[in-house]
Amino acid sequence: MEQPRATPFINVLAWVFILLAAGGVVMGLLQNLIIHFWPPLADLVRQHQTAPTGAGVFSVQRLFVGNLPAIMFVNVLVSAVLLVAAVGLLRRLNWARLLFIGLMLMGIVWAAGSFILVIQADPLSAALQDVPPEYQPAMAGARTPSLLAGGLFTLLFCGLLGWIAWRLSAQDVARQFQRRAPKG
Repeated sequence: MEQPRATPFINVLAWVFILLAAGGVVMGLLQNLIIHFWPPLADLVRQHQTAPTGAGVFSVQRLFVGNLPAIMFVNVLVSAVLLVAAVGLLRRLNWARLLFIGLMLMGIVWAAGSFILVIQADPLSAALQDVPPEYQPAMAGARTPSLLAGGLFTLLFCGLLGWIAWRLSAQDVARQFQRRAPKG
């Protein structure tokens, strides 16, 4: 049986994600060093982790900052797994294609969840408390366009990740990942 012709889509996709994931690993490692060893940030994380809990004390900010080391570690881990999957895509390994599809779907959930957290946290409304009263109407007017732009970007990003997952699932692409029979 003749091996299907390799398409440039896989090569371009793999190289783009190799560069993005490698950058993500480097940035994530640097962020982890900063979180653990830069005193102002390390102290802030400790304050959020040890703050008393109780009714009304919970906030998205406390959840995020208190768990920042774990979040940054997960980011490095996801970037490393994405790097492995992208290299596997380049080598036309089927497990890498399946892993890549899973990561794209996970990215959709991650992006949508992040946008929902932004809506729940409503950082622009909280920031209005520090704005002088005469400027509050102008500042409040920025909230809706900001949320709409963020929502549109999230939809476009999720659409792109979904398209990549769908394209990698297509038969013509999947055939490129079939095991090659050894030449005898």
